[in-house]
Amino acid sequence: MAASGAEAKAILLGDHFDVVVTDIRMPGEMDGIALYNWIVETQPELAYRCLFVSGDLGENLEDSALPSLPERLIAKPFTREQYLARVGAVLGRSRQALAR
Repeated sequence: MAASGAEAKAILLGDHFDVVVTDIRMPGEMDGIALYNWIVETQPELAYRCLFVSGDLGENLEDSALPSLPERLIAKPFTREQYLARVGAVLGRSRQALAR
């Protein structure tokens, strides 16, 4: 777990991860979209395994790169089952869950 985008970067540089789940809005200078863009540039093999959590999926999000990835968005509030289904889909265990 990271408290900010900068902390997430440091953690991602120091270890291997199968999935990254980031809130779109995070404290500090780097939000979840900026973190994803950094991952695309520095760890492209991890980019397709990123999920985004948000309680605000309104108009301001539509101008970002994320609408092209709607299957990666998890809207708050969500259930444990919804969360696990999305993570499982990213890990390749359930392709059908990704389409939900």
